Amino acid sequence: KEKDTLSVQMGNSLETITKRTVLGRLARTYDPLGIASPLTLTGKQLYREICDIKMAWDAELSSELQHKYSA
Repeated sequence: KEKDTLSVQMGNSLETITKRTVLGRLARTYDPLGIASPLTLTGKQLYREICDIKMAWDAELSSELQHKYSA
């Protein structure tokens, strides 16, 4: 009651980053009011880029895409 804060935790995982894990992280974010949209937008753009190059679901992302994911 003393603090009026809102937070979104995306989590840090040491698992292999694949197309499946990127989509899974995006799907876990429940945001009915759209407050976290600035955060999820970059993830959706990354997922779109992954889909454009037609990566397999369980193929590890390139180092460039992994850097964008962790940034």
